Amino acid sequence: LLNKETASIRRKLYEMLNFVAIPTIKFIADDSHLYLQRMNRLFEIADYGDGSDRGS
Repeated sequence: LLNKETASIRRKLYEMLNFVAIPTIKFIADDSHLYLQRMNRLFEIADYGDGSDRGS
């Protein structure tokens, strides 16, 4: 979605910054929340186990 607007964003930045050269803009999806969820799950397992030994 944002990548479709890079040309207009660069143009506006170019005008706002008094015609300074603006580098190419590329937006990438932020999947850090997936990494955080995975790390939190691993910490839970390290602290409490994976649940397979419950009820024994």
